[in-house]
Amino acid sequence: MRNPAAVAAVILIVLRPCGAKAQTIYGMNYIGEAVHMGSARHEALGFSTVAVQDSVNSVTSNPASTADLRMMTLTIQQVISGSRVYFLDYESKQTRYTVPTFTASFPLRSGLVLTSGFRTRYYGRADFAYRIDIESAPTGYQNYKLDSNLYTIPVIAAWRPISSLRVAAEAQFNLGSIIDKTNVWFDDLDYQNVDSQRRRSYTGLSWGAAVLWEVHPRIWLGASVDGPVNYSVEEEIDNTASALDTTFSYDYT
Repeated sequence: MRNPAAVAAVILIVLRPCGAKAQTIYGMNYIGEAVHMGSARHEALGFSTVAVQDSVNSVTSNPASTADLRMMTLTIQQVISGSRVYFLDYESKQTRYTVPTFTASFPLRSGLVLTSGFRTRYYGRADFAYRIDIESAPTGYQNYKLDSNLYTIPVIAAWRPISSLRVAAEAQFNLGSIIDKTNVWFDDLDYQNVDSQRRRSYTGLSWGAAVLWEVHPRIWLGASVDGPVNYSVEEEIDNTASALDTTFSYDYT
C-alpha cells in the first residue's frame, strides 16, 4: 500500500468529460440542469476524478474505473438542490428533487465488470405566477409551471486488459419529457379561465466510451465522452378549447 505522502503527491492530468456538440432536449426551453456523474466526493474534487481509480462505487465520473470492482456493488445517489429562477421582474424559489440514480455492477471475472441501472441526466423545474394587464379587460393572472426530466438506462462493460489500462463501452437508452402548463384567470367571473398543457416525450439511443490509463504510479490519464442522441419526440398540446388540441411527432438531435 502506498504511504499517505505518496498518495498526496499524485499528479492528475485530466481530460474533462464532455457531451457531444448536439444539444440536450433542454435546448428547446433553456431551463434544465445537468446532473454530473459521480458522488459528492467526486464533486468536491472538481470532477477531476475522471482520472482517478475509484474501486468502491458503481456510479463514477469515469465508468472505466468500474473494471477494478471485485464484488457485486450497488450504489444509490440522491441529488437535492435549491435555487432561484428569475423571469422578468419575478422570482421563484425552487427546491428540486430528482429520481435517485441506482446502478449495480457485476464482476464477470477479474478485470471484466458489467454495470447497469437507472440514472437522472437532466432535470428542470419552474413555477411562476404573475399579473397580466390586458387593455379593456379586467386584471388577469397567469401561472406557468415546468417539469422536465431526462433519464438514462445504461449498460456498461468495463475491461482491464493490462494492469495499467482500463476501458469501458456504454450503450444508453434515454427517455424523458418536458411538460409546460399555463393557467390564466381573471378577477371578473364573466371571463373564463384558460388552461393549456404542452407535453413532449422523448426516447432515443446513444453511446458512451471511457478510458483510464496509469502512465506512472503518480500520473493518471482519464477521458469520458457521451455520443449524440437522436430523439424521437411525441408532442401533445391540450387546451381548454379542445378544438385546438394537437398531436404530432418529429425527430430532434
